[in-house]
Amino acid sequence: MTTILSIIHCRFELVPPIYQHTSIEQFYQLTVLTNKYLLTGILRPWATTWVSSVVRQSEVGSTIPNTYQHERLSWIAWEMGDSQLFTKSAEILAHHCSIDANGDLHYYKRPVEYSGFFALTLKPPVLDGMH
Repeated sequence: MTTILSIIHCRFELVPPIYQHTSIEQFYQLTVLTNKYLLTGILRPWATTWVSSVVRQSEVGSTIPNTYQHERLSWIAWEMGDSQLFTKSAEILAHHCSIDANGDLHYYKRPVEYSGFFALTLKPPVLDGMH
């Protein structure tokens, strides 16, 4: 909320610098708030750099990305209008999912540990009709 208030009150020195590492979780939470209050547009000057930061973060580390991370990335991409990142995240989720004989969801052939996709993440509106 501090970032949003800093931007709308023109206190740009309090906005996290564009070179500062932005976590996927922080950026997700920020975009959820700006979506709720119809303020997503105020993030545009920082969006490209922050999106690049979270994309780099998602590419480093685990050889098997987790579904939670790509769900968050798809929401961020949707909110920031990044169609390439949205498509990439959605394709990764779709291409690496399967259902086992018991009807349980698997991602990269590993069971999904929670109650399904987008159980812990807001679903981008474009996916509302998909289950």
